[in-house]
Amino acid sequence: MYPVQSSPSDDFLFVGMNRKPRRSSVEFAIDQDLPLRLYGPRWHNHPIAASRVLAERIANEELQNYYALAGCVLNDHWDDMRREGFISNRVFDVLACGVPLISDDVAGLPKDLQEWINIYSDSNSFAQCVDAVRHESDERRATRRAFAEYMREHHSFDTRAIQIEEMAFRIRA
Repeated sequence: MYPVQSSPSDDFLFVGMNRKPRRSSVEFAIDQDLPLRLYGPRWHNHPIAASRVLAERIANEELQNYYALAGCVLNDHWDDMRREGFISNRVFDVLACGVPLISDDVAGLPKDLQEWINIYSDSNSFAQCVDAVRHESDERRATRRAFAEYMREHHSFDTRAIQIEEMAFRIRA
């Protein structure tokens, strides 16, 4: 995952399946009539979202391009993930692409990431996140893109695997 040089887009991207309970980020985006691009399975029975689905799947090797060219990516977590601090991979991937991210609040979110995530808890705070993304300064955008390099150095899959391996060796010793 990495940034690409492009003009900022005004679209909001969500990649993920429809499920119960509802996907709050998608519901709030629809309620606010945002230009939503929706990819994922199980949306065909959703009365409003079905017409916004562009495809049921994006190949993993293509996902980076979708994230990197989005105006903003939306994210939410399963209830148990949010409570227990299991952070969606999407958070790390999107930040590594240097793109604005709107996400629900999740326990255990690393402090070094918090500044770069627009966090919502309800429809009002979601609207505030959308406003912040839409009014982001060029300076903030450039700084966020520079932060993407930090993400790739400190929060990549490979970095995490090394940390897990080191921890396992310490525990074993």
